[in-house]
Amino acid sequence: LGRAYSSFPDTMNIPRAFEHYHAAEAALGQQPDSVPLGYLYVGLASAGLWGAHVTEGSAAADRAMAIAESTGNETLWANAAALKGWFLATTDHMREGQDLLERAWVTADRIGHVVGAFFATWVLGAMHAYSWDLPRSAAVLQRELDSGRLTHIPDLQNLLMEYLAGDQICLGDPEPATAFLEQHGNGPRLSSIMPLTVPMVAGDWETAVAVVEKSLAHWRDAGVVLVTWMHAGWLAYLLHLLGDLDRAFQVVDEAEATTEPGLPAGPWGFLPVMRARMHLDRDDPDAAERAMATAEASFQRDEWIGLAARYDEVAAEIALARGDTARGRELYEQVVGVTATHPFVQLDAEFQLRWAQALAKQGQPGYEQHLDAAAETYRGNGFGQRW
Repeated sequence: LGRAYSSFPDTMNIPRAFEHYHAAEAALGQQPDSVPLGYLYVGLASAGLWGAHVTEGSAAADRAMAIAESTGNETLWANAAALKGWFLATTDHMREGQDLLERAWVTADRIGHVVGAFFATWVLGAMHAYSWDLPRSAAVLQRELDSGRLTHIPDLQNLLMEYLAGDQICLGDPEPATAFLEQHGNGPRLSSIMPLTVPMVAGDWETAVAVVEKSLAHWRDAGVVLVTWMHAGWLAYLLHLLGDLDRAFQVVDEAEATTEPGLPAGPWGFLPVMRARMHLDRDDPDAAERAMATAEASFQRDEWIGLAARYDEVAAEIALARGDTARGRELYEQVVGVTATHPFVQLDAEFQLRWAQALAKQGQPGYEQHLDAAAETYRGNGFGQRW
């Protein structure tokens, strides 16, 4: 039951998963190491991942890896290592976590463990995406799909295809995502943002809001905090586009209230960016800076390169709002250099638009070229007229 509540989207309920896993641990936790005991801790770690119980989940993954080593079971090790890789990466050990995830995939690939290779791929792709390295995320997903081993497991194959299509639309190619939705429909999928990006890019922001609200409510009720964070960030983004700042602030407040104390930026790192941008749009650069300060201190910039660039976008706007044009322009150039290798076309275009608006507001020259750059990105990547 714990596995059903923590592993399968149709039955996921993280509080119930913890109830069953804790009951099993109380009965079996002192037993000698065995593969079944190892999978109990894999399950507990999985519930920790989706429920954002980082401390407990990481400890469970450690226990599962230790049992895998003591029993010599590589299948168990691949599953446990993928989970531990996640927890390392999200507790500000990104490169160590990504390396462990790659080792988990290599092991699963070598021994022919289909589900293990799938899971390591899914998590590794997500970690690249959270650090805003979408090209690497897409490459990882494509590698597993190209292996052919998921051909006869359509649910797993479709999940990776959906994530790949999500990366592709964010990189400027909407066709795979549009085709996927036409074939598979639209529902509260586990954590993919692809279903909301299709109407968002088309300029149908109200439909995108409806999609993400449905998904957010579904996963919030299931106690899937990780997905709640991600969807809350995108709901706030869309509400911001629609000019509903009061509701956007409320969404961010509710999501940030669920974070574990001291948790590094990681998957929720976009929430402070959204909060800061909204403060800037209310002419409050001091509040924007406060929104960024704690979050930025919680991760290593050289390991979260793309995410750091999104923070620098906000810092550039703050500098310009305070009249420090030189610092603002320096940060602008820094951002453009990073986003050339860590692109996300919608956000890149919006940054050009926001930068143009900030320059114009300060009476600075050259804002027209940034408006042109935003418009060219919108047109060149098939954005709807509303953009």
